[in-house]
Amino acid sequence: MDNYDRLPCGVFIIDYSCVVRYCNAPFSSLMKRPTDKIVNHSINNLLSNGSRIMFQQIILPSLLNQSKIDEMQINFLCPDNITKPMIIFAKKDNQNKEELLFCCFSALGRDELLNSLNQSKKQLEKTNTQLKALSKTDELTGCYNRREMQLRMSITRRQMKRRQASFAVLMLDLDNFKAVNDIYGHAEGDNVLKEFASILMRSARVDDVIARYGGEEFLIILPETDANNAILAANRIHKNMQNIQSLVEKITVSIGICIASYYNSLCDHEIISLADKALYTSKNSGKNKTTLVTAPTSNSSNE
Repeated sequence: MDNYDRLPCGVFIIDYSCVVRYCNAPFSSLMKRPTDKIVNHSINNLLSNGSRIMFQQIILPSLLNQSKIDEMQINFLCPDNITKPMIIFAKKDNQNKEELLFCCFSALGRDELLNSLNQSKKQLEKTNTQLKALSKTDELTGCYNRREMQLRMSITRRQMKRRQASFAVLMLDLDNFKAVNDIYGHAEGDNVLKEFASILMRSARVDDVIARYGGEEFLIILPETDANNAILAANRIHKNMQNIQSLVEKITVSIGICIASYYNSLCDHEIISLADKALYTSKNSGKNKTTLVTAPTSNSSNE
């Protein structure tokens, strides 16, 4: 038995009636009790309520039937009812067949490690989610970036073809934006871009796609939208421009719209190009205006 005292783990031996017949010094230290308060007392006195039931209904029957238990966690009670989780290993005593030998060590270190690993996993998942979002969005405005817009443009066209519906592409450009940067500085210019993006996103429907196309240019895809509703959407944007919080006295936007039917024959960049040309028609017409064009169709593609 003296050899058990030199082990780095707690050791205790019980008989089949669950009375402790021996414990080593490390187990006494773990339990914060002197040996005479452990030996000749029921092991149940050292277990929490839940672990006592587990010990009687699971651990003992398993140990008696299988002769050993490789690893289980139970909660012991230290003085003042302080709970201490412990990992136990057990087997029938080779020298005394009517006694059961248990080795145990504190599970606190392992629990802390598992908690740390779980927290690291959650943080990693959160970081991955953030990185995924950043790969799709413009860092300054929170709108979709150009690459994500191109993907969603293709998705929208497939959806519109299935639904046999038209859609609208709006190109928007803030008027005289270079002067904003030159007079008020780039920090105020960034603020204007963020305010403008916020206006666009607050007025968007769930399926609408809003992207920063580049610089002060933005692109909006409006699914299931005809010419009349596209003009209404553009007019709302013009009206809401007065809500931008900025040092600049007045900020306006020029808009170009291309209406595309589900059976149009143009590729994505051609539709965007038409909206872009309409935008510059608005610019050349005095700015703060909307110009609408319709993409040409081909009956041969409506098969």
